[in-house]
Amino acid sequence: MDPWTPDLSTYSGYRYRALAEAIRDAILSEELKPGAKLLAHREMAWRLGVTIGTVAKAYKVVADWGLLTARIGDGTRVKEPEDQGDPSETEGRSERDIDFGLLLPSPLTDMKLRQKAFKDTLYGLGDTLLREPLSGYAHAFGYESHRRAGAALVARSGFNSPENEIIVTAGAQEAIHLILSLLTKPSIPIMTEDVGYLGIKKACKLRNRQIAPVAMDEHGIIPESLEKVAVKTRSKLLFLVPNFQNPTGSIMPLERRKAVVEIAERCGFYILEDNPFWAFSKKMVPPIVSLAPERTFYVISMSKFVSPALRVGYLRALPKFVPELELAKHALSMSGSFLQEEVAKQWIESGVVYELVDWQRREIEIRWEIARSILQDVCPIGETAKPFLWLSLPEPWRSPDFVAALKSENVTCVDSSHFVNGRGRELSAVRIALSTPISRNSLQEGLKVIKRTLGQLPDTDLLFH
Repeated sequence: MDPWTPDLSTYSGYRYRALAEAIRDAILSEELKPGAKLLAHREMAWRLGVTIGTVAKAYKVVADWGLLTARIGDGTRVKEPEDQGDPSETEGRSERDIDFGLLLPSPLTDMKLRQKAFKDTLYGLGDTLLREPLSGYAHAFGYESHRRAGAALVARSGFNSPENEIIVTAGAQEAIHLILSLLTKPSIPIMTEDVGYLGIKKACKLRNRQIAPVAMDEHGIIPESLEKVAVKTRSKLLFLVPNFQNPTGSIMPLERRKAVVEIAERCGFYILEDNPFWAFSKKMVPPIVSLAPERTFYVISMSKFVSPALRVGYLRALPKFVPELELAKHALSMSGSFLQEEVAKQWIESGVVYELVDWQRREIEIRWEIARSILQDVCPIGETAKPFLWLSLPEPWRSPDFVAALKSENVTCVDSSHFVNGRGRELSAVRIALSTPISRNSLQEGLKVIKRTLGQLPDTDLLFH
């Protein structure tokens, strides 16, 4: 059998990049099987009419994508599926830099699922585009079929909503902006957790809105604090993340959710419930919207269990506000993004999205156990698997100093100051995004650096003053 040699005639751009993409495509299509040995650099270069350096650079790019391994005496081979990284990664990202900062889905290493989700879906999208008139703007809320698919996904997350209450958005962040423009004004603050989602801080800053922080404990916002803040500020909106609260990871119990609803009814404010991590809940607590649909806006998106590159979210709106939201959506973005929304719809209707959810959940469970095995003796880690870890730092560490110490070893994370709302509160903690490192090996190495750093005293040359 002749050794595998790619046909580069259909690939454009630099030759090293064309070769890298050809190798990637052959692996995804299983033309190159796990364990298959690639030609040596010199022979591949001779067959393709390129330089040895071009082949070496191409092999390195694919190795950085996590698809190839090279050993002295054994040559360059295709990795086994369980060891493969994410072939969509850019060539500048490698295992030398361990990123616990950005909160991203774990790189999808199931090649058959990757092909079904991306290659098969995008090929099939061509037939759809032949039938759809794409010369005009779509409805601001999305096509009916897209809203219907969104309603199905919202139902899967715990709330049955008719499709006419669903607005397709460019991710959860656009939904937040829509609700801020509808219900808030600069003179009255928005209530949210005193340690909470960075996106709401950015949205409020952009729109010149103030934040009224609500105290939290290990179960989320404290009802007594919420009522006190609501009465004092007369706020009309509470934003919160009751499931896997970002960054603390808390899950609000049902009784506390009921207490939040009772306070909202007494004080007359609306709730914007963000549920980005619903896919990771094995035993879902009913979302707040199911307890108070008459005063709760509800948003989910695909960024945390598929990819933030697919900017598709679904906002469940109160029916009486739908006309105003349509005007706001049209002013904000004119219309939706048909191509992205069509991909999301096809995934939902075919069931691919639920396969992605299941895969992501299993991967997070494995990564959580890796974190427990490495860090359990230096910090308590519960049994509920989460895509990120809120790590309280021991004395004398301060979070900026700890982040700087990790950065000196090519490990990044986010210090607590980015999540604190209000003034005067200082936390010594960092968020560790367990889902983000490009491989389990990279995850383990990064966690070992964190453990070692926790056991050391701060380096005075790195201290923030």
